Amino acid sequence: MTLILEKRRKLQEQEEARVTREGSFSRQAFLGIEKNRMRIFEKGKKADLDRLWKRKADLLLKFKEWCAQRQIPLVIAIIPDQFQVDQDLRQEIYQTYQVSAADLDLTYPNRLLSGYCRQHGILCLDLLAPFQEQGASQTLYKLRDSHWNEAGNRLAGEHTFNFLTQHRLVQGR
Repeated sequence: MTLILEKRRKLQEQEEARVTREGSFSRQAFLGIEKNRMRIFEKGKKADLDRLWKRKADLLLKFKEWCAQRQIPLVIAIIPDQFQVDQDLRQEIYQTYQVSAADLDLTYPNRLLSGYCRQHGILCLDLLAPFQEQGASQTLYKLRDSHWNEAGNRLAGEHTFNFLTQHRLVQGR
């Protein structure tokens, strides 16, 4: 049994190393995924996003109520998409799909959600600004994957811990 588990662990390590070198998706597939995610940031579709948001936003109030009944504070974390952080990726998408930066508002969905949370007394941590700042000098995402790498996880963990400490939801170090 130990031999089987060891072999499985080694195969998993080899696969992780391959993904680190080559990326989880092909360049073309990954750009398509990120381009598709960009739709909610298109200025021309703000009205569509607002309509969808108005239909679904009350779900957060139901979560808040459910948590309050159990004396649990609701905390929302807004996780930035890689193209919001990675300027080189954005430029590649702009060029590949003939998208204009002027047609996008990279912070609108974040502002929509954080404003709603503020209005309804829901704690909200928006990680966009720290990720953009750190992402200017350091890679925070795995190659063609859209998930954080170790540095991205560390950054998110530090900001989340500080936020929770600041709001006295966890004890500081």
